[in-house]
Amino acid sequence: MNIYVGNLSYDVTEENLRQAFEAFGQVSSATIAKDKYSSQPRGFGFVEMPDQPEAQAAINNLNGKELLGQRMNVNEAYPRTGRGRSEGQSLDGKTIKVNEAQEKSPRGASESVAKKLFVAGLNWDTTDDGLRQAFAPYGEITEVKVITDHDTGHSRGFGFVTFAQEEDAKTAISKMGGTSLDGKTIKVDQAQEKSFRGGGRSCGGFGGGRASGRNRW
Repeated sequence: MNIYVGNLSYDVTEENLRQAFEAFGQVSSATIAKDKYSSQPRGFGFVEMPDQPEAQAAINNLNGKELLGQRMNVNEAYPRTGRGRSEGQSLDGKTIKVNEAQEKSPRGASESVAKKLFVAGLNWDTTDDGLRQAFAPYGEITEVKVITDHDTGHSRGFGFVTFAQEEDAKTAISKMGGTSLDGKTIKVDQAQEKSFRGGGRSCGGFGGGRASGRNRW
């Protein structure tokens, strides 16, 4: 089983990670994700355990436990192109709902928009990195943005997550829908491009789905 480990301290090494999981069985590999430019840790990693019961025991016992001062988020890492099996899960204390991004503008690239997810109801303290870690188990993420107020710099309570692959976005939708993040129940809907015309000019942006038309940027 491939296991995702999030919210890791930046001081955690791959050896630290391996030792934590070896208490529950054989570990085939332990990898910490690093930034491709700076080579700095990105705060999450993956552990491969060949024995299913041992892997499940590790998940059950290590999720929420501290490693070098930070509580880990530990769960099964799902295949990038596989589809998830349930909604309504909890992540970092907030329930979220996830749907596929859709494009409304006929001029845009629908495939690109389909990879973009709108996440609403975020905790005011949720950061770009926290949002990225929440969705990282489901595939490669190209962009994460928590929207902030232009004047105060404070979070506006929603953001966007863009995947490299459309199938990964669909998996995240089905697995993250209705889960919990940083103590608040969040909603994830289709990110839809908004087009506005006036005076011979138009401008575009992205907003939420049917129930979140007010959230635009």
